[in-house]
Amino acid sequence: MVEVKFGERDQRGEFTLRHGDWVEFNIATDRRDRLQKATNITLLDDSFTVSGERREQGVVKHLIQECGYILCCDRDLLLHFHYRELLDPSTPVTIDDELAFTVTTDSTLTGPRKETATRIARLSPGTVAEGVLVQDMLQGQVNVVAEKPPPLLPPNNPGSVVPPKDLTGEIVYFVEGVRQSLAYSFQDTYPDLVVGDKVRFCVQLSKRHKKMVATDLVLMSEVKVPNQPSTSEATNTVASDVNVENSAPVSAAPTEQLAVSTEPVNDLVPVSAVNGSSPKVNSKKASAQKSSKQPRQSYQGYVAALKESFGFIETLSHDKEIFFHFSNVEGGDTTKLELGDEVEYSLSSRTGPGGKVSAENITLLPKGTLPQPKVLETVYNGLVIRPIRSSNPDQTEYCGLLAVDTDDVERSEQYKFGISGVVRKRELLQKADTVTFQVDATGWATCITAVRKKLIATVDTVKGQYGFLNYEAEEGKKLFFHQSEVKDKTTLSPGDEVEFVIITNQKTGKSSACNISRIMSVGGQSRRPQRLISQLKTMSVDQSKPRLLVVRQPKGPDGTKGFSLTREQLALNFAGLAF
Repeated sequence: MVEVKFGERDQRGEFTLRHGDWVEFNIATDRRDRLQKATNITLLDDSFTVSGERREQGVVKHLIQECGYILCCDRDLLLHFHYRELLDPSTPVTIDDELAFTVTTDSTLTGPRKETATRIARLSPGTVAEGVLVQDMLQGQVNVVAEKPPPLLPPNNPGSVVPPKDLTGEIVYFVEGVRQSLAYSFQDTYPDLVVGDKVRFCVQLSKRHKKMVATDLVLMSEVKVPNQPSTSEATNTVASDVNVENSAPVSAAPTEQLAVSTEPVNDLVPVSAVNGSSPKVNSKKASAQKSSKQPRQSYQGYVAALKESFGFIETLSHDKEIFFHFSNVEGGDTTKLELGDEVEYSLSSRTGPGGKVSAENITLLPKGTLPQPKVLETVYNGLVIRPIRSSNPDQTEYCGLLAVDTDDVERSEQYKFGISGVVRKRELLQKADTVTFQVDATGWATCITAVRKKLIATVDTVKGQYGFLNYEAEEGKKLFFHQSEVKDKTTLSPGDEVEFVIITNQKTGKSSACNISRIMSVGGQSRRPQRLISQLKTMSVDQSKPRLLVVRQPKGPDGTKGFSLTREQLALNFAGLAF
């Protein structure tokens, strides 16, 4: 494999590229220095399959100067987007275009919500479906007439917004003699309906509102029914298969029964009561539809690792990790995610490379939601025998392993641990680290704290989300740090004095700073007492070199600390001296 450089202008557009994307490109050679670079870069559809990101669909409703708004079909949201996120910028986007996209957050938006669409691809007309067909060819009566909704307007400030609710109407029908009702929304293609009109309709599961609705309304007077059997024939035919409710109050005649079904409507059994023919139930199709309607099983776990656009969840059993993409986090705000957070999720029906599953519909749970086993009182000193896989991706086992620190570590007691058992979760434990820990009632290690030497240095440079400290971990190289390792999400500036510990990546051998806390900012006062800072500085010196210990503080001639006499007192004392 050969690496080829590229720049921002080498993309075919300005859409968001992510690490690991699959792309198609041309190779261009500079005539002056004969260096090669990639150009005309386009994103392949395989990227979305590999990344596991959640792709959504919608229809363009508004276009403004450099942005527009999409009405999502998978969520109740009028979604903001920038033209630069179009994967094919050569064709301008128009109203009612159908699009596929990934939802992320943009902190620069000033509107009510920060969601925005990225990596936008055009779809063929008719691809976007607002719902899933559950039943068709049903008959009912208009009980409430839907009103025309107000125009869908974009927000005053750039950002996404929840559209106003539809002024829905109501359709009444009967299932095995039980009165049922469904809401329906106004459509320009529907006839002018009034209360009492008999209509034919379909039942859909709305993906936007997550509920059953009536769609495709047709006035019964407009329906032509060829070769209609006689009343007696129709009644006998239907009665031989199902129990027809002849007393339905909104039925005009036995040939116009509102709905006939052997199952409730929510069981998704297709019904054919039109023309008086007996309903035919496809059992295979019904069972398949039932299984597709059943909610997916929910799981719970802990956030074990967070990368640039994805992460991993540790299962409740602490024995494996599940991949997830940030686009699958409910609400879209991934800035609130922290290592060790308790989450609930479901497993995707799609499998990634190697048959691995991924998590979706991830919801952040309040802290303390997941029950924790009782912690035993004994505190052990130990060593890390094996870290969690997030610290060493090459290992096969996910969970880490600790051993009680004794003269013979190999024969001492060993305990497994996961991310939920580590106190400072950003301070990644590594092999041979010294720790203190306790054991819970299930035999797993918990309350694990690394015993590491605290160091103090100043910030040298800051470049976006990363920077360097004035500390040489390697010869001639300053120590790297990432902004995510700073406590309390404090923004560091060059010259700030910080306290930190050093960790070394076992795969690359490179060191970096973690568990960083700012002690003093540039031009500001110390956040810690000077007495404590002096103590910390003394503790962080190299133990192999001689140490200077202050035995007694200086005192003045009169026994006070320091020279506390005023100038007048000093002058009198000096005048009284005999030479």
